[in-house]
Amino acid sequence: MLKQTCVIIGWLFGLQQLCHAEPHNQFALQLSATNFTYSEAMPIKQFMDELQGPPPDAGDKAFTFNRAALDIHWNQFKVSVFQRLDYLLEYSEDTLAVAYADENDTPYPIGTRLTIDLQANHIEAKGFGIGYTFTPIKNLKIIPTVNYLQAEALTDGDLTGYLFTPDGDQIDGSLTLDYAYKEDLLLDREQETVSGKGYAVDIALYWQWRENSSIDLKMNDVISRITWKDVTYTQANAATDNLSFDAQGHLSAASFLFGRAWYRTQHQRLPKKILAQAHYQLSDHQRISLGHQTLGSYQDVRLGWHSLWQQWTFTAGYRWQAQAFDAQIQHRFARLGITSDSTDWQQAKMLGVNFSVSVPL
Repeated sequence: MLKQTCVIIGWLFGLQQLCHAEPHNQFALQLSATNFTYSEAMPIKQFMDELQGPPPDAGDKAFTFNRAALDIHWNQFKVSVFQRLDYLLEYSEDTLAVAYADENDTPYPIGTRLTIDLQANHIEAKGFGIGYTFTPIKNLKIIPTVNYLQAEALTDGDLTGYLFTPDGDQIDGSLTLDYAYKEDLLLDREQETVSGKGYAVDIALYWQWRENSSIDLKMNDVISRITWKDVTYTQANAATDNLSFDAQGHLSAASFLFGRAWYRTQHQRLPKKILAQAHYQLSDHQRISLGHQTLGSYQDVRLGWHSLWQQWTFTAGYRWQAQAFDAQIQHRFARLGITSDSTDWQQAKMLGVNFSVSVPL
C-alpha cells in the first residue's frame, strides 16, 4: 500500500511539468467544515433515536459524511490537514421492518418471507492530503489529490439471510454475519482499540468548453484502501433451530450463534462520492446548472440557479430524489450553505451544512 501511495504522489508532482501557468507566489489559508446527512426511510432524528416513532417509509439507505479541514494553498499546490467521519448503511426494506418492529415492540410481519440484507461502511479518521492543479490544455483544469488516512474506528461488513414467521410464536430463518468493528453493535463484545492506515484519491476537473458553457466533475475516494491489522471481527451463523423470541418478544439469536469472534487483517474500501455538473451562463450575472450526485448507492439529480451581485454569489438548488432545497451565499473569502427537505429539523430526512473561510497571505 505504501509503495502504491508513493507512486501516486510521485506521479502527482510530475504533473507540474505539464502546467503552462507561471507561479505567482500566492498563499492562502482556508478553514472548512461540511456535514451531509440523509435517512431515506424516516427522519434523521427518528433514525438516531433507535427508530422510535411512526412506521418507516420506503427506503434502503442512510448516511452521514462529515469533514473538517485546514488547507494551505500555494500557487498550484494545496496541502490539507483534515478529520472526517463517514457512515453509510445500505439495507433491504425487510431488514428495516424487522429492526423497527424490534425497537418499537410491534408484531413482526406474519406469513411473509423477509429478506435480510444489511451492509455497513463506517470510518473515523484524520490525515493529510496533497493536491496539484494543472492545465494540460486551454480552459481545462485537473486537480488530483492524494490523501493519507490514519483511521481509529470502523464498522465494515454485512448481515444477510432471511426470516419467516408463520405465526406470532415461531420463527424460521437463516442469518450470516461477517463484519469487522471497533464497537460491536450486535453482540456486545467488549470494545477494543483499533488502528488502520491507508489512502484515498480525489480527482476534480473543470472544463470551460464553450464561452457560456462549462462542466465540472468532482470524484472523492475514487480510489481508496485502508488496512486494519489485528482488528476485532465476528463471523457467525444462526439457523432455524437457534432463532427464537425472548421474554420481551424481541428476536434473539446472540446466544445461539455458531461462528468465530477474533482478530484479522481487514482491507476496507470507502464508498465513492461523485458529483458531475453542467453550467450554462444566461447573462453576466446569472447562470443555471444541472448536476448528478452519487454517494455509494444513493443517486440524485440537482437543478441549480446562481446569481452574482458585486462580490457575492447566491445559489439555490433542488434535489429530486430527496425533495430537498439548498441555498448558499459565497464571498471571495467566505462561504455558507445549507440543505434540507423540511423547515422542521426534527422531520428532516436530509440535512447539510457547509462553510469555509479563506485568508490570503
